[in-house]
Amino acid sequence: MADRLTQLQDIVNQQADNFCNSIGILQQCALPSKFSNFDRNGSQTPQQQEDYTSLFSSLITRCAKDIDALIESLPNDDTSTDLQVASLRRLEQDNQLAAERLEEVVRKGELLLEQIQAALSDIAQQQLDIQQSSDNNTYKKGKKKKISKKALIEVGLKNGKQKPKAKVETTQSITNDNLIRLTNISYKGAPENSTPSLYKQQKKVDGDKTPVSFIKRMKDKLKGARFRYINEQFYSSSSQEALLYFKKEPSAFKAYHNGYMQQVTQWPVKPLDVIIKQIKPILKKSNVNSPVVVADFGCGDAKLARAFPKVKVHSFDFVAVNKYVTAGDMAHTSLANGSVDIAVFCLSLMGTNLQSFIKEANRVLKTGGLMKIAEVESRFDNISTFVDSLAKYGFEKTKVDQTIEMFVFIDLKKTQDISKTALKKKLPTLELKPCIYKKR
Repeated sequence: MADRLTQLQDIVNQQADNFCNSIGILQQCALPSKFSNFDRNGSQTPQQQEDYTSLFSSLITRCAKDIDALIESLPNDDTSTDLQVASLRRLEQDNQLAAERLEEVVRKGELLLEQIQAALSDIAQQQLDIQQSSDNNTYKKGKKKKISKKALIEVGLKNGKQKPKAKVETTQSITNDNLIRLTNISYKGAPENSTPSLYKQQKKVDGDKTPVSFIKRMKDKLKGARFRYINEQFYSSSSQEALLYFKKEPSAFKAYHNGYMQQVTQWPVKPLDVIIKQIKPILKKSNVNSPVVVADFGCGDAKLARAFPKVKVHSFDFVAVNKYVTAGDMAHTSLANGSVDIAVFCLSLMGTNLQSFIKEANRVLKTGGLMKIAEVESRFDNISTFVDSLAKYGFEKTKVDQTIEMFVFIDLKKTQDISKTALKKKLPTLELKPCIYKKR
């Protein structure tokens, strides 16, 4: 949006330059006017000038078309969410069709590969059997004494009539037959006259890269692509828009969550596990008389709440995937003022209104309460600047940990309630760069 407005401003300025330059050039190149009763001595042949009229008219027309195109491309506030939802829906349908076509092609390829492997195994086995049989015959001939045909006839052990020579299949003929059978294989399945062993179901071993694992890898890539698309949309929209989208497309959150879990498996460390380990000593002190209350903003599947079933953990996200999660916009929760001891933001400071999340954390936290933030390190232009900005929101830095690969862990203490002063003074804008996951 901002880029298109900048482009529009540049083109408008360029159009103004075109108008000014065209007037100046046309005045400079115009022929002098003649007045009555006045004649300048001598005559000058007018010099040949370029066609500036055509040139500047072309430039002005082109700029005007660019201005129209940019104006038409600007989003409409009333329909931007609907257009985005429609675009995502079309993308999901295209992905589904592509996945079905890919599965069909891979299934046919899997069948053909199994047939080829079985045929090659059959050929190799028959060649080994023939070679072994030939070696055994050679060994037997070397051990036995050869008796002449004439002697066998004389004792009546052999008929004197000559029998027709039997047709012996050579290794080459058997190989050719198998190759012919192999070339008769098609995607539609095995030929009718094929042997069952040629199409024997191959045994699948865990961990090997069989065609089945290939299908799984392709499905994982499609899931990852959808996750990356939804993830990038979150960074350019507000939490209200994201909540509205998930209400219209509930299946999208499941796709997003599955894609996120797939990304987590590739990380060197899980940030939420680090936070759970850090706050575990605090939560162990929680009891009926002195309970410790936790608010998990952007909780996903509420792993934090499930890790401490005896502690009061409020888990918030756009969709409730289980009984521990409260669905809604985490910028506006139902928690009472000053009712929370620990607020957690684990990879959840997303969207264009992330300062609203920090304001909400300040509202619900008790004075002296702890706010824990875990984020991807690449999202920060300058960590110190971000932490200094949080001080304007009523938080004091207690610890910044950058020793863990990929991630930054920030601990802050609430020192001031800004609910009464937020409207009286301008708070600094909090910004983090989008986290663009690598396309695999």
